[in-house]
Amino acid sequence: GDSIKNSYFIRAGVKMNQRQKELLRLLLIHKEGPQQIKTLSKQLECAEKTVRNDLDRLEELLHHYADVSIIRKPGLGVWLEMNEETRTDILSHLFSNEPKTNEERLFEITYELLTSKQSVTLQYLAEHYYVSKTVVKKDLDTISEWIKVFDLELTSKPRIGHTIKGTERNKRNALAHLSELIPTKKDEKNYVLDLFQPYEISIVKKLLKDLVDQFSLSYTDRALESLKVHTLIMIKRTRQQSQVFVQESEKEETKKQPEYYYANWLFDQLESTFGLTFPDTERVYFTWHLMSGKRMEEAAETFLTYDKDLSTVLRICIEKMERLTLFDFTKDPILEKGLAVHLHSVLNRLKFGFPIKNPLLSDIKKMYPYTFSTIVLTIEEIKNRCQITI
Repeated sequence: GDSIKNSYFIRAGVKMNQRQKELLRLLLIHKEGPQQIKTLSKQLECAEKTVRNDLDRLEELLHHYADVSIIRKPGLGVWLEMNEETRTDILSHLFSNEPKTNEERLFEITYELLTSKQSVTLQYLAEHYYVSKTVVKKDLDTISEWIKVFDLELTSKPRIGHTIKGTERNKRNALAHLSELIPTKKDEKNYVLDLFQPYEISIVKKLLKDLVDQFSLSYTDRALESLKVHTLIMIKRTRQQSQVFVQESEKEETKKQPEYYYANWLFDQLESTFGLTFPDTERVYFTWHLMSGKRMEEAAETFLTYDKDLSTVLRICIEKMERLTLFDFTKDPILEKGLAVHLHSVLNRLKFGFPIKNPLLSDIKKMYPYTFSTIVLTIEEIKNRCQITI
């Protein structure tokens, strides 16, 4: 039965070219409804006619699965109909050339829990990753503890499964920081990107570069990387019809910012490229990310001109540190510009709820204990005088 069927499909997979294999993968992983032939042809970088021919080929290969159907409806699109067990079976046998590492499994389970609208069972995870339920339970314990930082909770119901409870905004923050789930990783690679398709990553990267060039913006490389991740997450969640909540007062205030104009330009490109319609709340939400991204120092004077809170906090920092260290910082324009661009992104991240964690914090405390304690005193003064808690 199953073993014969699977061994057949592995042999059949050899007869497929890479494009056909990628088309099948796209159909298998896309559960949010029909996909347009035009969209698939763009993703596969081939003609629409080629996609139709490849679909014919896949129908020949899939007929051994009694419960699998390729549904094609003119004007609506194409999708696969099958039960989840078969979907998992085909993905496992066709695309799993080697077992997942513990880290890969942990990333993928967390990602699925954060993006799935349905509960995920222990049985499903154990079978999907070919590990025992005990191993999965340990993974879930790790995930449960980690997501607390983002005000999220892993809930479990007997015979129903596991679900992450919390706001959409907090779920997206967790998704964006998924690389921090494994603290032992010291390299600069952003492992969140492994969860998206290469064509999506390349398109978003190019559009962000076009945005920067179009409006002469000057984000740091790390800020652009963060914007890329948040854009990909936003596309994924929009496809799943999971929107962020934004209050009307926040909308009105945000729409006055120059970054909202930049965001609208980008969204026009995203909508035409991906065939999606983004709600207004997503435009506002992404504007916040543009406002929170760290810029280069040439943007410092612009920030100081229109941001009164920034000017006040900057002045408090410099004056307080002068008193504590008995060193004159007022004659250092490089320090002022560097602090301005840094604090601009800090204050916006605090305002919009985009926390970040400095991986060097424990080292800083050990190596510069006196400087760190003076900074803590400075932050207290900012809190008392400006009602801003860092």
